[in-house]
Amino acid sequence: MTDKHGNTALHLAAELSRADDIKYVLSKKPSLTNLRNDEGFTPLEALHEALEEKRTGSRRASGEKADQFRGFSESNIASVGMLTGVEVSDLDHIDVQRIKYGCICGACIDGFLSPRMHLTLLRHAKEQQLRLQEWCAASTDGSIGFPKTFISTGAENCLPILVKDHLTTNQLVRKGFVNMWACIVECLAENMAPSKENVMQLWESRLPRLRSGKGKAFLDSGGSVKVVANMLFCIARSRDELAGTSSYRKNPYEEEISKLPCCRNDKEYEFVRGVCGY
Repeated sequence: MTDKHGNTALHLAAELSRADDIKYVLSKKPSLTNLRNDEGFTPLEALHEALEEKRTGSRRASGEKADQFRGFSESNIASVGMLTGVEVSDLDHIDVQRIKYGCICGACIDGFLSPRMHLTLLRHAKEQQLRLQEWCAASTDGSIGFPKTFISTGAENCLPILVKDHLTTNQLVRKGFVNMWACIVECLAENMAPSKENVMQLWESRLPRLRSGKGKAFLDSGGSVKVVANMLFCIARSRDELAGTSSYRKNPYEEEISKLPCCRNDKEYEFVRGVCGY
């Protein structure tokens, strides 16, 4: 039996993320999982359409950004688990985290950082790290501007005015900034999401010398991991947005990135930045 749109009871329960109803219907008639409604969707596909609408505000909008998205609810997760056979009792399990954050590639780090975005952030972070090291080594105390990339992409605008003043006039503060950037690079290189928690663990436990001297100077100036991470996300997003425009220069990492699986989260810079705690 179906409604006027060809939806079975399982379609309707799935679209509303009613996990208990899904469980009941499946126990009575599991064959319904393969039936399609008038739109051509199975119950699982209908659920994914509903979740996409919840994520972005419109269906079939995989190209639309979801800057404010921070994950699906437990009822959403439980419903996907029922229809896919994934055990979701442990909300911290990586498979459950991937459902929560809408991963479709099955390889997102911590459930939200896709392989393509991870590589994009890592390559940009390493490229800018070399420029920052040269910038810092060549400068002494006295006014000095940021490397061109930070200016052209607008990344320097992520800096609070006071922090920017300290960075452009104090070499000790600049060294602290460069070392915080190095922590983010190391975090990405070790296949970890560059979250505030992960980066600060590296800063405090793996690089204890930074808690004094140049590290202390950067923090005392108002600097933070959030300031540095925001600049990296700004650079990566800005470079990505130039793709296909007259200002676009071929990304040297494109071929490498194209070999990785595609994911719904590939272009979601603001979403990933937010989940990272920035």
